[in-house]
Amino acid sequence: MLAHDTRDDLVAVKARVLAVTGAKDIQVNPADLHEIARLVPGGAETHLVPDLTHVLRRDPARHTLRSYRRLLREPVDPDLLALVSTWLARELSATAGS
Repeated sequence: MLAHDTRDDLVAVKARVLAVTGAKDIQVNPADLHEIARLVPGGAETHLVPDLTHVLRRDPARHTLRSYRRLLREPVDPDLLALVSTWLARELSATAGS
């Protein structure tokens, strides 16, 4: 999985994409958002969320892999859920209107 290069996959995506990562994601480089936006021909909306971690929870403290156990007891970040919901509603509305 770690050796798989997703660039060929991204070039094949024809649908619009919502790409969200956290500024504190220590498993995926947040700079990948720029590559996603550049490669997806269907268009990509990207968001870098402050303090958001790889497990979709915010952590204002110094984040490490050991933080996951604590963070996974918390709900997914509500602002992230709102962002995804708003994007989906907008995209589905645009699709229904075309």
